[in-house]
Amino acid sequence: QIGLLWEQVQGIPPEQMSALTAWIGSLAYALQLYFDFSGYSDMAIGLAQMLGFHFPENFNYPYISASVTEFWRRWHISLGSWFREYVYIPLGGNRKGLPRQLFNILVVWVLTGIWHGAGWNFLLWGLWFAVALMLLAGRVIPAVERTLTNANTTLLEVTTLAQQLEGADIPAILDNLDQTLTESRASLAEASEAVQAVSSIDFESLNQAILDLKRLVENPLGSLFGR
Repeated sequence: QIGLLWEQVQGIPPEQMSALTAWIGSLAYALQLYFDFSGYSDMAIGLAQMLGFHFPENFNYPYISASVTEFWRRWHISLGSWFREYVYIPLGGNRKGLPRQLFNILVVWVLTGIWHGAGWNFLLWGLWFAVALMLLAGRVIPAVERTLTNANTTLLEVTTLAQQLEGADIPAILDNLDQTLTESRASLAEASEAVQAVSSIDFESLNQAILDLKRLVENPLGSLFGR
């Protein structure tokens, strides 16, 4: 019945179609396409097993995918594996840098579109998925997401700071900041003087004085009479 539903929706002129009808038609077409391809593949797998052959699974619940990349790992697996092993990897795969990887993806998906049919619609279909996968491979989307996240975090920090400063005594805050900086400079000056004083100490004379004091404590009389 899914196929009949799609045919009925397809027969409605676009200007007479509501948004809900369009969505129902899109869902019906997606399910019909999946059931046709997956059903024929399952029939082939079953017939092959009856004759003693083993064919791998060709569709693995593609509509539960969380990304375009995962979808094409689950949809028409045999076709994707063939293009990966005989076109994508021989061209270099992702081993020769990002520009070459993007070119390889483009070639694979142009050929995939042509494989589905000799028409501009199939070629454009292949280019559409090529662009989507190139964006993912080029990390464009993750980079945009990180940029938006950082911008949102910065905006929140600025908003929080503005809320904290709202109604605050700005001149008093600046005076306190100036006083703190003055005290910090004074502390740094004292520390610098202390370092200079330590560096001017004659450690050799100090060491000799300590040795003399030690001998005096150990042998008071000998030290006094030079023994």
